[in-house]
Amino acid sequence: MHYAAPIKKNRMKKFYNLCRFYQKDTHI
Repeated sequence: MHYAAPIKKNRMKKFYNLCRFYQKDTHI
């Protein structure tokens, strides 16, 4: 579980960036 944390964190980061990207797209 200790080594699985960074992968989950990275996945969340990707998801967060994707959400921001779509927000930018809709706000324009």
